[in-house]
Amino acid sequence: MKTLSAIILAICSAAAFAAGFDTSSAISEMKSTGKKIKMGKTEATGIYIMCMETVQIQNGDLALAQETAKLQARTAIAEFMNVQVSSHTKRTTVTKETVNNDEENFSQMEFMQKCMKKDVNQVQRGVAICSMEKRGERLTVFCLLMEKVVDATAQLEKAMKKLGPDTVQVSGTAFFGNGITQAAAEKAAMAEAQREAIAQVLGMSVVSSSARQTISSESVDNDGKENFSCDDSFKAKVFSSAAGFVESSRVVDKKVDGATVTVTIVAKVSRNKLMSDYRSYLESMGNPGFCVRSNNRDMLELCSGFFAGLGLRMVDNLYDSAYVIDVICDFNESEAAVRVVVKDKVSGNTLFSQENTPVSVNGRSQTALCRSILNQMKGELHQKLNTFIGRANADGRAVQVKILNYESDYRASIKAIEKALKMVPGVSNVRKKTQGSTILFTMNYKSETEDLADFLEKQIKVDIKRRSMRPVRGDVSNTSVEFCFE
Repeated sequence: MKTLSAIILAICSAAAFAAGFDTSSAISEMKSTGKKIKMGKTEATGIYIMCMETVQIQNGDLALAQETAKLQARTAIAEFMNVQVSSHTKRTTVTKETVNNDEENFSQMEFMQKCMKKDVNQVQRGVAICSMEKRGERLTVFCLLMEKVVDATAQLEKAMKKLGPDTVQVSGTAFFGNGITQAAAEKAAMAEAQREAIAQVLGMSVVSSSARQTISSESVDNDGKENFSCDDSFKAKVFSSAAGFVESSRVVDKKVDGATVTVTIVAKVSRNKLMSDYRSYLESMGNPGFCVRSNNRDMLELCSGFFAGLGLRMVDNLYDSAYVIDVICDFNESEAAVRVVVKDKVSGNTLFSQENTPVSVNGRSQTALCRSILNQMKGELHQKLNTFIGRANADGRAVQVKILNYESDYRASIKAIEKALKMVPGVSNVRKKTQGSTILFTMNYKSETEDLADFLEKQIKVDIKRRSMRPVRGDVSNTSVEFCFE
């Protein structure tokens, strides 16, 4: 039976990925052919997918470039699996495709479908850096997803439980040389490992990514089918507050290979750390707006200032909001009571609420009374907000995709759109409802709705070949994306 450490290292450690697998030959082949994605099979990995991504190093920030490349690879692999499965299942009823690679046969489709059955975020977290190359201000990163990671999901869950709640073993890799000392590289590798630990426990949205697609060439054949190619550019922001979520960590392994150092740590991540500023967290969720409503102007202004001080983006209208904070005041001559109710605008669900202990008016002015009540409520409100944002950051916030002008002729298109939505990185819990001529998809999502619209618009062009059967992108708000059949 595998030991706990072996299980986790086999799944989480980038260094372990290379063990028993000649990454150099696979990398050489990708360089010579110019392919960004390579699929193969070895005894050490089972079936694997390797992805090559190159990014520009902005302002000398190597850590940012490294994280950007890894996010780009995760998205590219998710897209690759979706397109491959879609094209093969549409083309034939055979669900397996035999591939001959280095004189070894393996079933590509069997592996693809196995991955598709797993939670997409779990599969993406299995993608790890196995090699990096820096040339001037450009960084090339090779990332690997292997069958043994996909197969080991259940083992991973058991191993994590043995380590303890919210404790993981992960690795980070960094360069040294060209003015960067080995000590500085070790520090950078530790920071990268901490970000990966947070991603494993809290969700990948600790690092916010935006995928932008630009169509570079386009052609339409006589049947109305469209072929196109596109160039993808990615941006990412690594939040400096990330390390604050790691309660404790210890280095269990450190390896130096050429000009790279890999640090492996066991880290305990705090899910409920009481934050003083949620700005970074909320930006990674797409920066949702909060709208305060109240029947008392003094309480409205005081509550708006309190929540804004914690980093929430306050808006003054419901359209721009994702969450609504209702502050209901019941003041009479003898006592004053206040109830705060926070709701999700999309679902209408109450996320949390709090009431004060009624206080005596005692001749105080309304402004002084409101200040006293809010001071009484601040501590518990902060705790409840902390729990809510932590949960929303891990699970995603509620957003909608509306498909307008729907008719029965578009049934196949709606199925393709639903399938594409389930493959968008950061999307989970997709639900569908038909309301007259509108198809309404509601889901949890971890990033900006603009990114969701971009990804879906591209996927629609891949999966729905006829222009006339595609909905056209419309309005995009903080909580909603619209497409419309013309």
